[in-house]
Amino acid sequence: MTTPNTPNAGAPANVVSPMLVDALREIVGSEHVRTAPADLIPYARDATPLFKGSPDIVVFTRTAEQVARVLATATANRVPVTPRGAGSNLCAGTVPLRGGIVLALTRMTDILEVSKAELLARVQPGVPTANARRGVRRSRGDP
Repeated sequence: MTTPNTPNAGAPANVVSPMLVDALREIVGSEHVRTAPADLIPYARDATPLFKGSPDIVVFTRTAEQVARVLATATANRVPVTPRGAGSNLCAGTVPLRGGIVLALTRMTDILEVSKAELLARVQPGVPTANARRGVRRSRGDP
């Protein structure tokens, strides 16, 4: 892994600079980085009505390597990261209470392994539960 860009080095924590946005766009592609206020609104809360945050940026990753690079870049720049799946949880665990980056994992939708012998299904974090169930059924030969 290469050393992450550190455009915010020396800046106060939680500053999302244009250089940081550019570094994140290099990692996941411009079309998978959101900074417009209207695009950020859905990521300010989850299914819990009691908590609301203010993300500065939303980044949609597709691979584990991209996740690692985004996290390394955020860490190097002292910007908090809030991982998020569908946002359907009821515990405010995906609410970016300190701003920063919302790491949207919804593009990570691969079923990696189904093992009948181990009663195990290994999936990426963006796989909806219903899709995981369908994948398991297909592996058993069920319709």
